[in-house]
Amino acid sequence: MSAPLSAYVARYDGEEFRCGLYPSDDGLEVRLYSPTPRFGFDEIGDGTYVQPVDADECDVIYYSLALAQWRGLDCAICAERDDTVQVEYLGGLAPKAAEYGFDRIERGVYRRWVPAIEIRARRMHSTFIKSPD
Repeated sequence: MSAPLSAYVARYDGEEFRCGLYPSDDGLEVRLYSPTPRFGFDEIGDGTYVQPVDADECDVIYYSLALAQWRGLDCAICAERDDTVQVEYLGGLAPKAAEYGFDRIERGVYRRWVPAIEIRARRMHSTFIKSPD
C-alpha cells in the first residue's frame, strides 16, 4: 500500500479523517470523509461517507503534503499509479523544469510521471490550520 497523498485532515472525536473545508455563514464547515459506514455519516457515493461538523468541534485541522526528491530536485507527490509517481517540481525555475522534462501545467506549475523506484527522501509535511489546544 502506498503512503497517503496530500490532503486536508481533521481530528474529530479522537480520530483523524480526510476532510474538506467550506466557508459557511457560521464560520468554517469541515466535511469529514470515511471510506466505511459510520454513525452520523451519510453515504454520498459508492463507498464514500460524509459528516459535516463545525471547525470548532475538531481538535486539529491541518494540510498534509507528500514531499520527496527526484534526481536531487525537491518535489510534491501528486498521484501514483502502478510503478510510477506524478511529481510536481517545487524549485520554481522554468529552465530547470524543462531540462528535467517536466510539463508546464500552468504558470509556475511543472509536473511529470517518473518511475517510483527513483523517488527518494519521501516524507509528509503538515501545515496546521487549527493547532491542538
